[in-house]
Amino acid sequence: MDPARILVVGATGYTGSLVARELAAGDAPFVLAGRDPRKLERLAASLSGASTTVVDVTRPDTLKRLLRSGDVVVSCAGPFLELGEPVVRACVEAGAHYMDTTGEQRFMKQVVERWDGPAREVGVTVVNAMAFEYALGDAAAELAALGLARPLRLVELIYGWRGGAAATSRGTRASILRILAAPGLAYRNGTWVPERAARRRTVLELPDGSRRPAITLPTGEIVTVPRHMEVREVRGWAVTGGPTARAAALLSPALPHLVRWLLPLLDRWARGGAPGPTRAQRESGEFEIVARATGGEGGTRTVAVRGRDPYGLTAAIIVAGAGRLAGRDGASGSRPPAGVQPPVRLLPPADLRALLDDRGLRWDTL
Repeated sequence: MDPARILVVGATGYTGSLVARELAAGDAPFVLAGRDPRKLERLAASLSGASTTVVDVTRPDTLKRLLRSGDVVVSCAGPFLELGEPVVRACVEAGAHYMDTTGEQRFMKQVVERWDGPAREVGVTVVNAMAFEYALGDAAAELAALGLARPLRLVELIYGWRGGAAATSRGTRASILRILAAPGLAYRNGTWVPERAARRRTVLELPDGSRRPAITLPTGEIVTVPRHMEVREVRGWAVTGGPTARAAALLSPALPHLVRWLLPLLDRWARGGAPGPTRAQRESGEFEIVARATGGEGGTRTVAVRGRDPYGLTAAIIVAGAGRLAGRDGASGSRPPAGVQPPVRLLPPADLRALLDDRGLRWDTL
């Protein structure tokens, strides 16, 4: 039997090219897939002649014909609300495992609702959001919940970063617009309910003792955390400046409609400029992800993850996950069950910390 291959869809994009370079540093067989054969050839040449294939995600038959049962598809082709589901469908129908780098909460919920059952039936694993933010946030939430009585009253995910638009790729900016344009979800009283971004604002006390303005954010953990722990409520927050928080809260009722109306113009901005941050910008862009869990009988536990280079971390995380799905990491871990699974089921906290031990991450439990 031929070994499982790893196919990188969207390989010539900013994140996809970093994933390709991470794979090239290992020994797993992989294929670079994308729409533009010339870009594929240039990328392959820079990686000592990696295999390539032309795939158009708007025509999923071009992908399905290439797939073998047991292959692993790593999709970096966003925005995922527009381009993601045909790739998921092609994988499930071909018996191939699927994972992606999405940050789009609505897409994640859509995949759970539509593809969990079919994936279980054919024995394949689907994992959304194997990127730095939600993979780390999902793991931090799992660690924060340790030792607390279930069901948990509340899990909060708090995101802080610096670097602005210069520290993001074209694809990330386009995905952020889709997140703002789509109705977000909150998780309250054991169920998912609609809630737009910035519906609420508050002042949060952070692990360093500072108090910062924050607005609600439809994060991916609102979808993933209730699927691996008993919890009554999950909230996502973005730390902002005070004026930004006030303006966002004021605009919140109209924000999805406004973004959808202006999307053609905003898309031109998102897709302009450099493809993504330079290496220096990546390594100087700091982030902090805080998971705070409150137990069913009281008591709070907080885990904070701090680091740099989100895109480099994303490449390392998703390549490690792909290796596990392809059955290439031996005794260090096993595949998660079939179906749509949260990131923590593919790379549990201990494995994720070991993987990223030399990447400058700091994990603090408070």
